[in-house]
Amino acid sequence: MNEKVLGFPKGKYKTIYADPPWKYKNKSPPCLPKKQPDTCKIEYYYKTMELEDIKDLSINSISEKDCVLFLWATTPAIKEAFEVLETWGFKYKTMITWEKTNNDCMGYWFRTCTEHLLVGIKGNVKAFRNMQRNCYHEKRRSHSQKPNYFYNLIEKVTEEPRIELFARERREGWDAWGNQLSKDIQINLSSKKGV
Repeated sequence: MNEKVLGFPKGKYKTIYADPPWKYKNKSPPCLPKKQPDTCKIEYYYKTMELEDIKDLSINSISEKDCVLFLWATTPAIKEAFEVLETWGFKYKTMITWEKTNNDCMGYWFRTCTEHLLVGIKGNVKAFRNMQRNCYHEKRRSHSQKPNYFYNLIEKVTEEPRIELFARERREGWDAWGNQLSKDIQINLSSKKGV
């Protein structure tokens, strides 16, 4: 890891925020009649990853001994998200649920209008004791774009340095890593060996 690029001496993060590109096994997407079928496929918007490839990322190589992880999970992939959290070396503590208030949700069993932000820790991280409720309501924006509310909340309850994994845009005060950025932090997460 290039510590100069990361911009701080240790080269590890106290706070990790991740929104993995979950892959789904569905053969035909549940699409609203007004939309074109291709736009209902996740791969239309971004490249997805197999569960094992997400689990194999060497998160331990970039996380401090005492670290908090905020991991996005879609409702159909909630089980897989818990597997990722554990494989990355974090202990589950709680979650925040985002309810999308628009009506154009997707789903096979029910219209799924929620996503969940799992919170996990490793090492000695004190409880936040924050008075915010663990549910938040806001309209869905562009595909997979999360409300700024969550950045603001994380900044209130955590310490720097912070990194966003699978980032789609940059945020002041955060490092960012992701294939949708023109330039990201140069870190090697390709091997599970560091977990």
